Amino acid sequence: MPISVADSVYLIQVPSLFPVGPTNCYLVNSGEPSLIDVGLKNRKSYETFMRELSTLHLAPKDVEKVVVTHAHVDHFGLIRRLQESSSCDVYVHAEDFQFVSDYEGAYLRRLDYFGGILRDSGMPPKILDDLQSAYLFLRDVGETPNNCRKINDGDTIRMGNVKLDVVHTPGHTIGEVTLVWKEKGILFCGDHLLNDITPNVGVTLREGSHLSLLPDYMKSLEKTLRLPGNTAFPGHRDIIQDFRSRASQIMRHHEERKNTMFSTIADGEKNASEISKIVFGRIPLSEIPLAIAETMSHMKVLEDEGKVSSCRRGDVTYYSANK
Repeated sequence: MPISVADSVYLIQVPSLFPVGPTNCYLVNSGEPSLIDVGLKNRKSYETFMRELSTLHLAPKDVEKVVVTHAHVDHFGLIRRLQESSSCDVYVHAEDFQFVSDYEGAYLRRLDYFGGILRDSGMPPKILDDLQSAYLFLRDVGETPNNCRKINDGDTIRMGNVKLDVVHTPGHTIGEVTLVWKEKGILFCGDHLLNDITPNVGVTLREGSHLSLLPDYMKSLEKTLRLPGNTAFPGHRDIIQDFRSRASQIMRHHEERKNTMFSTIADGEKNASEISKIVFGRIPLSEIPLAIAETMSHMKVLEDEGKVSSCRRGDVTYYSANK
């Protein structure tokens, strides 16, 4: 059943194939039915979405707008299927636009990019092959939506009588946005903040080199502290009742995590795969690329701070502590 979480706003939880759990989708039904995120594309997700909309006496044809908080397929993969009977516009931040507006091409580019990251990390070839095979399913759980529109920081989106301000909060992805409902003091924060786990923060490719998203994420968290209200509606898990407290907790976590990463190379150089194993321990196969990406993100920050040096041998990058 959809859950009423605010005036004219309903939470629809759509099944996911990822360990983080169902995707939280928000229906804003205030004169112009609109959605903030949808789930990935498979039969179970579609049937759930259709059933929940029907409970609210709505159908896909009634949906006017969809805002995608960030370009991960569990937040937009189902849109094209809904558009079989809807001409809704789809809004996504300019930095994430290419990943949504050309999902099939972006999927291939991301598969190649993350393959390079994993080779760079020193991951054993057998695990690398297993991971690349395991992630082939992503090809089938998303599709390029129609009517994609770019949004940017400072824009305003109206959903009937609800006015939402767009705040660019990069970190989890380079184009993550938080939507601010000033009138109610509520944030729709996607995966920028999660209640009981820390969002993954990795690396992205810019001008031919890996760029850590961690500095952007820390700035986004600082920006969040200055936003109005107290409550945040996240992209997964429970509603956050005090988003400033949660943002502060995550900032402290990443400072501690960075120090932990640094301590792993006190006794000699290591590659990102070795560091990740020490910090994250035994984790499911599907979580390994996220752990590797976050490890590389922290090590690049440490390198920028002058605490760490890196050198490349063959296809693998090794990190050592500066004396």
